[in-house]
Amino acid sequence: TIVGACLIVFVRPEGALLAVQLPSLWAWGLLLALFGRATLDMLLRSQPRLAEFSVGMGSAAFVLAFLLRFGGMTYPQFLSSDLGLHEHNVQSVLNGQWVFTEPLPDGTLVPYPNALYLILAPLASVLGTSDEAIGLLLKWSGSLLDAATCLALAWAGTRLWGGRTAGIAALVYAVSPAPFILFSAGNYSNLFGQAMLNLTLLGGMGLFGRWTMDDGRWKTPPIVHRPSSIVLLTFGFTLTTLGHYGMMLAALSIIMLFGLWAGWETLRRGRVTEAWTLVGAFGVALVASFALYYWRFTGEMWSQWSGAFRRLAGNKVGSAQAVGTTQPGNALLNFVAKRSGWIGQLSVITATCGATQAVSLMRTARALLWSWLVAATAFALLDQTLGDTIRWYYLGAVPIALLAGRYLGLLSQRGKAAQLLVAFSLLSMLFYVLTFWVGDLIFTRYH
Repeated sequence: TIVGACLIVFVRPEGALLAVQLPSLWAWGLLLALFGRATLDMLLRSQPRLAEFSVGMGSAAFVLAFLLRFGGMTYPQFLSSDLGLHEHNVQSVLNGQWVFTEPLPDGTLVPYPNALYLILAPLASVLGTSDEAIGLLLKWSGSLLDAATCLALAWAGTRLWGGRTAGIAALVYAVSPAPFILFSAGNYSNLFGQAMLNLTLLGGMGLFGRWTMDDGRWKTPPIVHRPSSIVLLTFGFTLTTLGHYGMMLAALSIIMLFGLWAGWETLRRGRVTEAWTLVGAFGVALVASFALYYWRFTGEMWSQWSGAFRRLAGNKVGSAQAVGTTQPGNALLNFVAKRSGWIGQLSVITATCGATQAVSLMRTARALLWSWLVAATAFALLDQTLGDTIRWYYLGAVPIALLAGRYLGLLSQRGKAAQLLVAFSLLSMLFYVLTFWVGDLIFTRYH
């Protein structure tokens, strides 16, 4: 009601274009609120008192994230160049074509996995195979999967720290500007692969960082290796690797860093079984993805990597000139300044401060978190050097949100003034992403 009133009073002409969609959007919001609340109640039923705030804020963030994404993409003025590509790929799957390649900005062909299209094809055959029907299905599924990250953050954050961390982390991710750039461009396969990676890694962190209370004191019992957990982790990694080639590379980098840590810990303190379980789950998924899909593209992948190595050695290949060639000292700072804005930079600084609190994690969960952040940073640097981006700003959004939630959650325990400051910070993030999403990506930019 408040949102509707604000639309009428402040943005009447623009709101009128959305008026036809508002009843259906509110209906989806109510349905997803019930679903999100029931899901978190079930997952955190063993910690009802500890998780009360996380369940409420996590389900609210889930609804907010979906409404922002789906409402913006179904707005009549919203345009996206890559939407047609994915619509036609779904139609190709329905017609029996399962193998795809797409060019990088420099023209190099790379594999284009088809997991998203295989999942949506049966739904499209029932709901309609026209461009409009499949486009709506892509928008709805992409919005729902990315918003589900808020539920995963609420669950994992509660198991890692408890308190207000998880709920605030979910809210931070809901208004993070990173996903909206990919939604604007229409990179639905990238969004699918990243969502699967988010859910899988957060699942792993939640399993590693399980907290229980015994005699009023927190304890960290050893992880129980249930076959269902291992199967779910393997399945999540498989969807990641078969969902998007770039996300396969990102997941490979994260797990390689995590595996190096696991090897070091094994030599120093003895085997860390839970870490090797996660590494093994990814290894099975990687082998399965190559056996099912990537074996067809060994030539394309070798061409891409050999070209990347030549560019790192100083030879420019094709049109992908390094972004930082002319101003190597300031390229990264200029890129961050252009892409983020002051509130985005504040979020990164907040996350860095929150990282100092990560010492309260179990060492396995902490190692996975840092592997995630280091991989995102490495791809940021490669993006500046090679010009081949795999959307590193989206890759780092979840660990940043998790750490920012930890920092703001601790701050909120400092009294009423601190709680007002936290509320103001979250409202500022929401205001910025609304300005960025609506004012820039929807109204004035065509991807």
